[in-house]
Amino acid sequence: MSSKNDSLAKLKAKMEEYISNGVQLGWLIDSKNQQAFVYRWDGSITQYPATAILSGEDVVPGFNLLLTKLL
Repeated sequence: MSSKNDSLAKLKAKMEEYISNGVQLGWLIDSKNQQAFVYRWDGSITQYPATAILSGEDVVPGFNLLLTKLL
């Protein structure tokens, strides 16, 4: 039996795999815990609260989205 945290752990592992395969920027939306994890090409990961505005950063300049719209 797997827990909800196992599912999140699997998603995090998948995001790391995407980044290692060349994805420049990825957003992992964790609706259960009302947060997002932003994965970047350099391996950095930032955790954001529900009130954050997610950005396309250098990958999609000018793109911004209020996280609450996805939760």
